Amino acid sequence: MSEGMIITSRTSLKEPLAARTGESKRLAILVSSYDAYSDLWAPFFTAFQRSWPDCPYQIYLLSNYTSFPDQAIKPIMVGDIIAWPESIRLAVEQISEEFIFLFLEDWFLIRQVDTKKFMNLVEWVITQRPACIRLQPVVGMVQSEFKGICHLPSGIPYRSSTVMSLWRKDVLLDLLRPDETIWQFEIQGSVRTDKYPDFYATEETYLHCLHGVIRGKWIARAQKELIAAGLPVQTQSRALFSISDHIAQLVRFIRSRALKLIPIRYQRRIRLWFVSSP
Repeated sequence: MSEGMIITSRTSLKEPLAARTGESKRLAILVSSYDAYSDLWAPFFTAFQRSWPDCPYQIYLLSNYTSFPDQAIKPIMVGDIIAWPESIRLAVEQISEEFIFLFLEDWFLIRQVDTKKFMNLVEWVITQRPACIRLQPVVGMVQSEFKGICHLPSGIPYRSSTVMSLWRKDVLLDLLRPDETIWQFEIQGSVRTDKYPDFYATEETYLHCLHGVIRGKWIARAQKELIAAGLPVQTQSRALFSISDHIAQLVRFIRSRALKLIPIRYQRRIRLWFVSSP
């Protein structure tokens, strides 16, 4: 079991979240998903509730036709739409909060969240109104005038991210393109972010997660840890990574590590070539 995996007892999903007051009403948490991944919702929200029982922010779940049976989770259903940019756009347009924290349903919280610390960061966001801030360190970030917060200069790869990212809603809507996948948004969308100077990242990780699924299949180690933690994982709902999957993932990992040896000003150009290749 990974260090920090402290989810050890079952917690009811019916436990109410902390009362929403003032600044907490200006941020929403949007869990991006769709019905084909509904088997991940129970372990995701169970882990979320155990690690962050006093979360003061409204949580929305993006799906097609299916909702999650918890009154604390507000459903946003987009019907037959599967394309990520279009479904995200429809969801964001239905959310009244000014800022959105994007979460993916296959990233499972594994440590207790420091709510006060998180709320202090949100207070900074509301005051400074950045275009986006990543809640973990990012390669290429540089010191800013704000303590604990670094600037993401234009030109670095993955300036646009869907993982642990807190967005100003109008910026996220502006950057979306209907013809891109979620991965293309992170690579090609990063180019479009250059017109916004105020992209940031935190010097430390605010939410510690375990990534459970890659390309629709369970990572065996992650699935084992989640089951050991008592989370309601449906083992029959999706396949485990095969040997060939592991080899392909290893090739991608080696390629990614090799790219990091290249000066950062060239990395984006190379990643753009990969994402546009067949």
